[in-house]
Amino acid sequence: MKLTTIISLGLLILCQIPSLAQIGASEGKEAVYVYLSDRRLSAQTPMENLTGVNLYRSIGNEAFKPLGRVQAAGTQEDFKRVAGQTILHDIQIQKNLKSEQDAWEYVRKNPLLNDYGIIVLNPDFSVAMGAVYKDEEVKKAGAKSIRYKAEFITVDGKVNKTSEANLTLGIPPVIAKPLLENIIEADSSVIVTWKLQVASSPDATLGEIWMREKANMPFKKAGYAFANRDEKNENISFIWQQRVKPGLSYGFYIVPQTLVNLAGPTSDTVSLVSKNFRNLPQIPIASVRDTVSGIFISWKTIGDLSFLGGIVIERSKLPSEGYTVLDTISATATSYLDIQVLPSTLYHYRFRMLSIRGSLSEPSAHVSHRMFAKRRAIEAPEGVRIAKNSSGNTVISWKQVVSPEVSSYQVFRTLQGSEQFNPISNITQDTTFTDTTVHNSRIVYKYAVKTLNYENRTSELSHAVFGSPGDIILPKTPYDVEGYTEPGKITLRWKDMVAYDACIRGYAVYRKAIGAGSKPNETELSPQTLLTNGFKKISEELVREVIFADKTTTPGMSYAYAVTATDQFGVEGNALGTKKLTSSRTALRAPEIYVRKTSKGIEVTWDDVLVSGIDKYLIFSRGNGQKDAVLIAEIQPGKEVYVIPNVRAGQLHFYSMQISAKGIKSPVGVEKSARVD
Repeated sequence: MKLTTIISLGLLILCQIPSLAQIGASEGKEAVYVYLSDRRLSAQTPMENLTGVNLYRSIGNEAFKPLGRVQAAGTQEDFKRVAGQTILHDIQIQKNLKSEQDAWEYVRKNPLLNDYGIIVLNPDFSVAMGAVYKDEEVKKAGAKSIRYKAEFITVDGKVNKTSEANLTLGIPPVIAKPLLENIIEADSSVIVTWKLQVASSPDATLGEIWMREKANMPFKKAGYAFANRDEKNENISFIWQQRVKPGLSYGFYIVPQTLVNLAGPTSDTVSLVSKNFRNLPQIPIASVRDTVSGIFISWKTIGDLSFLGGIVIERSKLPSEGYTVLDTISATATSYLDIQVLPSTLYHYRFRMLSIRGSLSEPSAHVSHRMFAKRRAIEAPEGVRIAKNSSGNTVISWKQVVSPEVSSYQVFRTLQGSEQFNPISNITQDTTFTDTTVHNSRIVYKYAVKTLNYENRTSELSHAVFGSPGDIILPKTPYDVEGYTEPGKITLRWKDMVAYDACIRGYAVYRKAIGAGSKPNETELSPQTLLTNGFKKISEELVREVIFADKTTTPGMSYAYAVTATDQFGVEGNALGTKKLTSSRTALRAPEIYVRKTSKGIEVTWDDVLVSGIDKYLIFSRGNGQKDAVLIAEIQPGKEVYVIPNVRAGQLHFYSMQISAKGIKSPVGVEKSARVD
């Protein structure tokens, strides 16, 4: 690492202390670090007559409480316990000392933090030196606002000056998401560079690097990269070099951090391959011959293809210059047919290997050939594409067939699933055609193009493209939206529009909470208008039926509902106004019952109530002319049918239901009648 970089990193830490006899505080991942000095303070190593610090802390609005005298680690064991078990070994290696004991002696004799280079990036080292106080209690206690006060002690034991620092916890660091700037791939190592801007990431100091070997392996921490700032202090770069095994895929991402290990947003994962893409296999030799359709070139397999993206074939009419790209083909190909040739013309060919990173090898396998005049097949157009213009009409385009024999083109059309193509254009020399004769966007059409020569011979059809006109046909709008409320839900029903539009695949339900005095909208509304007006889609999937139960309502709340239809092409139609419904305030409400005569008696059925705590259903009966109904059955929850046997024939009977929950009973529901003849 450059000396200037080490000095800059040291200055970043020293800048936490505004000036002599002042303090600063920073929030770390697990503790608050209070910066007191740029060295170990003691009677032996004073800083301008200052030998120690008494520290006090206040949480919130409480008074300052003493934390004690800030002390450096007094023994070798305490120093390693605070700063980390490897700290003395790191100092030994950095200072080229013989042992950890020598490293400890160096620490005792050298109080300045700046003497230790990049080791000061470990904040616990400064804690062990007694220059920084580590406060773990406030993080564990969940404190939000903290104040620290320091009393600086002089050599005569008196308080020279006091200083305070304030800190609000929980404020995230100002660090943006790192962006990938550059990658360098090789067989033995890879280099990744990420970048940030100082203006958006002033707190970035380190980058924690994570790496995985192969796509299905877990990520592991690889180390740390420093936040290198340019000379103008405008840009930050993190550079990471990793030794790798040849021919493997690696993934890397970086987590930027502050000096005290608060993390910023994680970068995207970058994938690299440990391969030197400037050293690619080449085609050693190729053979060439005439065919009915053109010049045929073949070659042998070139070996390892895992890092190749293709083979670039270049052609020229001169042997040593004027080469242009003829085609790029698959790396697995072992032959190529050049049909874009003129009779009696000598062509020169050469090959380049294209890597998956886009780099090209040097040319190889030079061959030459002249094709003599014969009756050749006509080439069909390539690159056929389909698009829509501003009017919604289908536009077919294709690449020009480069040949002096080509005179014109013609466009053909059929329906999807059919092979009976019919011409829809006149003979044209253009390479585009606009189809203005079809307008139904629900019909998929298939298009293809033929080439014509001056002998009026035609090529085969080009490859087909598929498309529909751009005039969108909306599905029919559901109407007759009605609904009713029950405890715990609102049920909606609407007209089934499939009978009017067979392409409808389902329905979507929208809802919006409204005031009690609000009136429903009666105009036709698009889905975008509904969302803009505050509606939310509450049906997670398309509703296939014409009924929907909203079980997420709040008792007593009024809602506006809207229903749209969606066709099989994914086009969603409009809603015909909105329906206002108010959810039930009643805690208990008897369900609607249904009665019918059966061979066993009168059968009473109902739907289970959605209110929790129901302990029984009460069934009442009364005869025609009887004023009061009589309780005839108590049914436990979970059962939805009850049969009343031995009913007197020839008389009309009335039945009703009541529900009970924890001793509270609902009003008696609507009576239903039945007669046994």
